[in-house]
Amino acid sequence: MKFMYKIAELSVAITPYYPKMQKLLKEYESNKAEKTDIIIPMGKDFYIKKQSENPHLSIEECENIWQSWYFSTAIIKYSGMVLHASAMKYNSGAYLFSAGSGVGKSTHTTMWKKEFPNIQIINDDKPAIRQK
Repeated sequence: MKFMYKIAELSVAITPYYPKMQKLLKEYESNKAEKTDIIIPMGKDFYIKKQSENPHLSIEECENIWQSWYFSTAIIKYSGMVLHASAMKYNSGAYLFSAGSGVGKSTHTTMWKKEFPNIQIINDDKPAIRQK
C-alpha cells in the first residue's frame, strides 16, 4: 500500500517500510486525493536485495538511499532537484546553506533561528527545490 506525500508541491506515492524513512516522511504526509506526480515503485524485496549486495549498509539506509535516488531522478521532470543543504524561509525569501557533511549547515541555520525567531526551517538536510 502506497502512502501519499506532498513534497515540493508534488504528490508523491511512497511506501516507507522502515522507521527511519517513516520518520523522515512524516511531516510531508498528505490525505488529499490528487493525481500522483511521482510513484516510488521499490518494495521491501528490492531493499533486502540491495542490502545483501551492500552488507555495510543497514536495511534502513538502503531504503533511504534508493528512495531518495529515485525521487531525486524523478523530480528533474518537474524542473526540480534535491540539494544537500539546510533550507529556511525568512520574510519572502528562501535561503539555503550547502556544504559537505559535518561542516556546520545545521549549526548555521540554528544561529539564524536564534537571531531571527520568525525564520521557518524548511528542511535541514536535503530540500527538494523547483523552478517556477
